[in-house]
Amino acid sequence: MAMSELLVTERSYNEDLQIILKEFLKPIREHGLLDEETIRDLFGNVEVIQAFHIQLLASLETSDADVGTAFVKLADFLKLYTVYAAVVNNQSAIINRERLANPKFAEFLHAIKKNPALRSLDMESFLIKPVQRLC
Repeated sequence: MAMSELLVTERSYNEDLQIILKEFLKPIREHGLLDEETIRDLFGNVEVIQAFHIQLLASLETSDADVGTAFVKLADFLKLYTVYAAVVNNQSAIINRERLANPKFAEFLHAIKKNPALRSLDMESFLIKPVQRLC
C-alpha cells in the first residue's frame, strides 16, 4: 500500500514540476521577461530537482524493492533541496517586486491565470511545492 500511494503522489509531484518548467520558467526565459539572475533567484535549481524526480519515479516504477530501498539509492540527491530552500524565502518578494516594476511580467502573470493546466493555482503556489514535498 505505501508504495502505490508513493507512486501516485510522486507522479503528481512530477506533473507539478513539469508545470513550473513548461508554463512558467520556459516562457519567462523565451520572452525575456526576467533577467537570468532574477530567474536563478526565483527558480533556484528546480530543473535539477525535476530531473532527479524523473529518475526517482522511474526507479520506483521499475523496482520490486520497498520504499526505503528506492530512497536509499537516491538519498544523496535529496541534498538538492538545500539549494532550492535558499531561494524560497525570497520568491514572494521577487514576484511582487517584478510585478510592480515589470509590466510585461505582470501581464504574463495575469494572462497565465486563464491556463487550465494551472488548476487555478498561481505561480507562488507551484514554486512552494518542492518544499511541501519534503514536509
